Amino acid sequence: MEGSNKKIITSYLLCVDKNREDKKLVDFTIVFLTNGNEFVKKTKYKKVEKWKLKKLKEMLDDYTSYNRKTGELCRTLSFETIVYQIDNLIYND
Repeated sequence: MEGSNKKIITSYLLCVDKNREDKKLVDFTIVFLTNGNEFVKKTKYKKVEKWKLKKLKEMLDDYTSYNRKTGELCRTLSFETIVYQIDNLIYND
């Protein structure tokens, strides 16, 4: 079980660039963590509407909380699923 847990996304860091002149848009990078270690750094998103950032944080909090509570790898949300949902929120909402 210990080896399989290393692939579960259990938390994230959201790094927001605040040096944008247009205050309605934000640039940010997401770093995904597994057991406190960096798993992957997602490509930086640019010119995202600021209101989507709050929805994104809520979504990531829900997904990572679910993954931490789920003990089995087969029942967790995969990295691909999480990234798909992020892209869907940012580009299609």
